[in-house]
Amino acid sequence: MIVSRLGPGLWILLVLLGLAAGPAVAGAYGPAAPPAEYDRSIEIKVVDLRGRPLAGAEVDVMLIRGRLVGNPDLVSDARGRIRLRIQPVIQNPMDDLAIEDRFLSYQTAFQYRIFKSGYVPGRGEVQDEQEFAGMSDPLFQALDRVPDPKPLTLDLRLIAYREYLSEAENASSGSEVPESLRNLILDLVETGRTHGFELVPGSLALSPGGTLRLGLRFEPMFDPADFGLQETAAVLLREPIQAVIRSAGMAGETGRVRDFEFEATARFQSVASPFVLPVDKTYVFRLAAEAARRLTAWNGQSAFSLEDVRAEVDGQAIDLEIEMNPEAVLAAPGGLLKPVHPRPDDEPETETTR
Repeated sequence: MIVSRLGPGLWILLVLLGLAAGPAVAGAYGPAAPPAEYDRSIEIKVVDLRGRPLAGAEVDVMLIRGRLVGNPDLVSDARGRIRLRIQPVIQNPMDDLAIEDRFLSYQTAFQYRIFKSGYVPGRGEVQDEQEFAGMSDPLFQALDRVPDPKPLTLDLRLIAYREYLSEAENASSGSEVPESLRNLILDLVETGRTHGFELVPGSLALSPGGTLRLGLRFEPMFDPADFGLQETAAVLLREPIQAVIRSAGMAGETGRVRDFEFEATARFQSVASPFVLPVDKTYVFRLAAEAARRLTAWNGQSAFSLEDVRAEVDGQAIDLEIEMNPEAVLAAPGGLLKPVHPRPDDEPETETTR
């Protein structure tokens, strides 16, 4: 969601200061007049995976606040642009105050869906607020403000279904991406929007032997002070990977899948060292179909069997037993002697620890 807003709090403070200061020049009072008409201009720029302008993309606009002006052509041109204007809702945030200064709020909000044949559709929401401020006292008239006349620009990217497929899958799928794969890609992209990951283009493949392979990029960053490599692996397994397997089931693909292979990228950033560059770690998870079914049914409260589940990070195998089943480990003979938290040398390397 895109939000553009400047609140009126600063103006309230300035008004109070102005009232306390008194007139600077007798008889010179009078706020500027707001614009007689103001429409919020929106410019949408649509590009493909490589950043090239994409013509022929259509957008549906569902207005929340405001009214569409005219009958614009909501299809991207040769330069990938779509232009429209919205008449905003105008409110006076200080209507109940007995002041001579004038303040107006111009509010626009809408949801959109953008689509083109052969491409995964996109969607989003935009909230925008512009302000007018006209100060009575000449001492403060340098702080007058008018709504921004420049367009609000949305940069949108559409990715073709085919561009999510691996080279091998592209070669075997023919001229058209099969409907089952299109449904799977659409479900994975939508699931990623709600579970904090992106499906990596060029990563999806379903081998003749029944192995479903795909790449994920997990968007939330991990603080290495709180998450070691094993803890992060458990989070990835419990959240995005569990959601992906459920999506494959809803798309009707699990019947053809004998095992899963996921390559997930996690990013680590130290909160204590915000200027240190983040570090990416690549996790690989391999699950047999039965293990995948157990994972989708797992509620996170009971013990989880890691049989037929393999995990590694940057090529090194990791044991998830402590993170997935801590109570079982602690209850085992000698379990209390086992470290529940990763050792310092298990923490992801950052620029400061290298």
